[in-house]
Amino acid sequence: MRVPLSWLYDFVELHADVEEIANRLEMAGFSVEAIERLDDDFVLNIEVTPNRGDCLSVEGIAREVAAIFNLPLKSFTPRVSEEADEISNHVNIRVEEEAMCPRYSARLISDVTVGESPKWLSDRLIACGQMPINNVVDITNYVMFGFGQPLHAFDFEKIEGATIIVRRAREGEKIVTLDGVERTLSNDMLVIADIKKPVAIAGVMGGLDSEVTEHTKVVLLESAHFHKSSIRRTAKQLGIRTEASYRFERWVDPNGTVRALDIAAELIALLAGGKVHKGVIDIYPNPIEPRKIKLRIGRAKKVLGIDVSIDEAESLLARLGLSVCRIDDETTSVVVPTWRNDLEQEADLIEEIARLYNYERIPATLPKGISERSGESEVRKIELRCKELLTRLGLNEVITFSLTNKQVQASFNFKDYTNAIWVRNPLSREYCMLRTNILPSLLSVLEHNFRRGISDVWMFEIGKVYLIDERTMRYEERRQLGIVITGSSHTSTWNMPKEATVADFYSLKGIVEELLKAIGISDFEFVRASHRAFHPYQASHLIIKGEVSGILGRIHPDVEREHDFRNPVYAAQIDFEQLAKMYCHVKAFKQLPIYPAVTRDVAFVVSEDVEASSIVKAIFEVCGELADSVTPFDEYRSEQLGHGVKSLAFSVTLRAHDRTLSGEEVEQVMERVRQVVCERFKARVRM
Repeated sequence: MRVPLSWLYDFVELHADVEEIANRLEMAGFSVEAIERLDDDFVLNIEVTPNRGDCLSVEGIAREVAAIFNLPLKSFTPRVSEEADEISNHVNIRVEEEAMCPRYSARLISDVTVGESPKWLSDRLIACGQMPINNVVDITNYVMFGFGQPLHAFDFEKIEGATIIVRRAREGEKIVTLDGVERTLSNDMLVIADIKKPVAIAGVMGGLDSEVTEHTKVVLLESAHFHKSSIRRTAKQLGIRTEASYRFERWVDPNGTVRALDIAAELIALLAGGKVHKGVIDIYPNPIEPRKIKLRIGRAKKVLGIDVSIDEAESLLARLGLSVCRIDDETTSVVVPTWRNDLEQEADLIEEIARLYNYERIPATLPKGISERSGESEVRKIELRCKELLTRLGLNEVITFSLTNKQVQASFNFKDYTNAIWVRNPLSREYCMLRTNILPSLLSVLEHNFRRGISDVWMFEIGKVYLIDERTMRYEERRQLGIVITGSSHTSTWNMPKEATVADFYSLKGIVEELLKAIGISDFEFVRASHRAFHPYQASHLIIKGEVSGILGRIHPDVEREHDFRNPVYAAQIDFEQLAKMYCHVKAFKQLPIYPAVTRDVAFVVSEDVEASSIVKAIFEVCGELADSVTPFDEYRSEQLGHGVKSLAFSVTLRAHDRTLSGEEVEQVMERVRQVVCERFKARVRM
C-alpha cells in the first residue's frame, strides 16, 4: 500500500518526520518496505498483512498513525447537493445472491462532463501507483485509495432496461472486460448484469461495453460489499488481479458503502459538473452488526506479562476507534467496528493493547517452569531407521509433492479416484488433488531423469497419501513406502560383470526382504498379483502376517513404452503404517548350531502356473524341525521339457539340533519331499 505523506497529513496533524512515522509503524506491526521521494512529497510503501483489509487506504493507515501518536483523526463528512429528481424514477436494482453480495448501494448522476482530472487529483493517484484516466474514473479510484471502498462507474445509458441485477454468471457466459479481453464465466462467479448481459465481473473488473468515456452523460455509481471468498475464487480462476479485487479479497467495511458513494458524488458534482439525483438505492437486507468482545484485564496482564490497568487498556483501545463499556473492575465490553473484521476474540484485543503500549516497553523475561521432555515419535524413529537401511542398500531418497492430478495418476495406470481428495481452489491444474498412491510421483521423477539422459536410477520415498474412508467418509492420511529401480546400481564396476548390477525383479524383492528382516518382520511371503500398473507375469503382493501390505514387480510394458523408459522398471509400493505397526524392537539371540548341516538339491518339472513359494512351503511342511533353509536357485524352460511347463530347482538344507543326521535319515526326508511335491503339484522329478 503506497501512502503519500501529504495525503496522510489531511487526516492527522502530525509534526513527526517521515523516518519517525515509518519507525513507529514498524514497531506497531507494519512493515514499511521503502520510503520514496516524489517531488516535494514522500511516499511510504507499506506491506499490509492479509487480515488488515481496513489498512488498504490512506484513511486506514491514518487511523493507525493517529492511535500510535495519540492524536485525533480528522473525519470527512461529505455534503452532497442533490439537484435532480429521485433515483428510483430511473433505476431498478435487484440482488439475487445475497450471500455473495450482502450489500449493494448505488447513486445516479446526470449531466456529467467527462474530461481530464485536476492536477491535485492526478498527482495523488500517481503517488499511489495509479495512472489517471478521466475525472469520473479517477474519482472512484481516489475514493478507493483514500477511504478503502472500491467503486465502479457505469455509463448508465448503456445499461439495458435501466436495470442492474446482481446474479450468478450463467455457465459459459462471456464478457469483454475493461482490458479488452473476452472472458468465459462459470456459474460460481458473481456478475453485475442488465436485463440482457453481464456488464461487470463483481468486485473484479468492469465490462468494456458500459465503461465511462468522453461521451458519457449519465453515470451510475456502484458501491458494494461482496463476500471475500467469492471474489478471491473468481479472480484466481480468471487470472485477474485488480486493486478492487485485492481489497474485496481481504475485507471492505460493509457499513461504509453509502459514505463512499457520497464522497464520490460530491467530487463528481464539483469536478465534472454533474447533478446528483436524490436518494441512494441501498439493498442491505441483513445488516452486519459490530462485534462485542469481553476483555478481562487479568487475562491481559497474564498474557503480556505487564501490569497494565483497565483504564489504560480502555484508553488504548479507544484510540483505535473501538467503543468500550466497563462491566466491573476486572472486565470491560468492547464494541468492534465493522471495519476491523480481524478482531474476533479476547486474544486479538490483548494484541492490540500490546501494539499500542509499545513492544519496546514490555520487559524481556525468561520463561519459568519445567518443560516436558520431548523427542521423536516411535513411528518417526522407525521411518528414520528404514531410510538408513534403504540408503545402505544403494537407494537414493527423493521427496515429491503430495499434490498431483488425475492425468499423472492415470498415465501410470493408477485410475481409481473414488476415494481421492480434491482441492477446491487449486493454484494450478497440475496440483488439483492429493495423491492416493506414491508410485506415480516416483515414476514422474524417473521420467524426468530419463529425459535428461540418466537411465540408472535407484530411489525410494516414504511419504503420505491421502484418502477418504469409504465407511466413515472422513479424511485419512497414511504413509507409504515407494521404491523404484532401473538400470545399474553402480555407475562403474571393475570387479563384477555389469549384468550382476542391473535391476531386475529379484533385486527389488531382495531389497524388500532385507528391509523386512532388518526391522524384525519374519512372517511374510510373496504371492502372485495382478494390477494394471504392473507386468501381468512379474508382480507379487507382499503378505505380512496374512494381510496384504503392498505390491511389487515390473511396471507394465505399455506404461514403459508410453513414457519412453528405455530400461525395464521395477517398483514397489508398501503400506508403511503396517510396517511400523509390526516393527519388532527386540532382537532375540539365536544360539549357533553345534551339529553340521546337510544340503541336497532337487528339481521338479511343474506347470507354468505353479509358484516356487508354494513348493517351498510344502518342503518346509515335510521336513518339519529338520528344515534349516529352502532356497529356489534355478528356473529353466526348454523344448525338451515341453510346452506350458518349467523346471524349478531348490537347495534344501537339513539340520538336527541334537545330533548329526545320517545319510539314511536325509534320504528318507528327501524321498518324502519328492513324493509330496509330485502329488500336490502334479510334478515330476527332473533328473
